[in-house]
Amino acid sequence: MEVFSRILVKASSNGRCSHHPRCAKLDLAYLCFADDLLLFCQGDLQSKSSSVIKESFDSFSALSWLSERLTKTNFSVLGEDTKHYVENLFGFKEGTLPIKFLGVPLISTRLTARDCRSLIDKITNMVESWTSKRLSYAGRLQLIKLVLFSIQVYWSSIFILPKEVCKIIDQILISFLWHGAVGISKAAKVAWNVVCLPREEGGLSFLDSNLL
Repeated sequence: MEVFSRILVKASSNGRCSHHPRCAKLDLAYLCFADDLLLFCQGDLQSKSSSVIKESFDSFSALSWLSERLTKTNFSVLGEDTKHYVENLFGFKEGTLPIKFLGVPLISTRLTARDCRSLIDKITNMVESWTSKRLSYAGRLQLIKLVLFSIQVYWSSIFILPKEVCKIIDQILISFLWHGAVGISKAAKVAWNVVCLPREEGGLSFLDSNLL
């Protein structure tokens, strides 16, 4: 990755690769973490930045015998002409915005309920996959604590989750805990605020999403 970074820096410094309009002041052409790479450039056909990046990929591949994985590489551009050009040039598939990194969306604004749709879907799908296994109450209790709460805490460590999302997740957990499935609206045996109390106070030491 260090070699490829140097190739990109050289292409950017000599003016062959134009900066993305939002990245020009920062002199930002790429971001990399471990084996993940984000590239930013002027995407229109006149700038020829896409061709320069393609040349950089080819140069790096010739030096290292490594190549990009087409199935795990996406691009995002504006304009149909540019989209078809980049798609034909690289062979990448068009991605959707916001893109995800390490399982969470990369956004610079306040998180909305729409942005958390993937979080809700992930928790729901997990619960539905466990529903057919006829888990005991103790088994459901452990899955909520060890798996489902971990997912929610991971997102909460990065973003402030909207209250609407926390409420939806609580409803999923309540339904799974008491009824073993999603979407059951029967009354819970114990109020959720009591369930979240420490065991010493009569609860189950569940996480209170309002405090995350």
